[in-house]
Amino acid sequence: MKKLTSDGYGINVKQADPISVEQEEILWDKSVFGNHSSESLLHTVFFYNCKYFGLRGRDEHRNLQISQIQLGEDDNGNYIEFRGKDNKTYNGGLRHRYIAPKSVRQYLEKDCQIPKSYQMYMNAIYEIDKSVSSPFYRRPVLSDGSVKFDHILGANRLGSLMKTICQKGELKGNFSNHSGKRTLATRLYQHRYSFQSYLNKLILKIQKMHLMFQNQKENIEDCQVTALFKTACSIL
Repeated sequence: MKKLTSDGYGINVKQADPISVEQEEILWDKSVFGNHSSESLLHTVFFYNCKYFGLRGRDEHRNLQISQIQLGEDDNGNYIEFRGKDNKTYNGGLRHRYIAPKSVRQYLEKDCQIPKSYQMYMNAIYEIDKSVSSPFYRRPVLSDGSVKFDHILGANRLGSLMKTICQKGELKGNFSNHSGKRTLATRLYQHRYSFQSYLNKLILKIQKMHLMFQNQKENIEDCQVTALFKTACSIL
């Protein structure tokens, strides 16, 4: 290992680049995002699923169902909500029985057109499959301005969709589906969402789960409680 390090292996790690605010605006200006075609709608909902909800590069996108995305409005304004199910770090088994799946609600400005893009996309999907368990991502039909989708988007195309989006926008950098999570993390940091704020929320979650486990001690052996608690801490 020392010899490999001295030879320069593993020193410069290649990472996915986040998409900046300026680059995001370029994608809108070049009509890579928008409501004017099936392809632009697919690009829009995919990117904002990454940016708003931090979905994992493959599994959470591939397993995403249309019922997991909800549009709504309350006293705080319009929102888009993601309701998580099982994923890489949460499979709903015994060890995760008392851990809530990821749920994120993103509030948007009143004149924001992104909810309209989501609504148009989801309406088009419901036209071909009214099932609530329908896969969210569908292959766009390239037609004369109308919004149409057909088959489920293939894993390979879905796995390289962020790279395709950035190529169409002629963005320079190393972009992959993981760029979506990095974009979310970067924007939070730029808006001064401090690590201490995250840590405080993490502590509250751990305390809440600890109380749940203590209440279940009569029915669950101590070794199972310990395993559950360790699992909860590892995935938060």
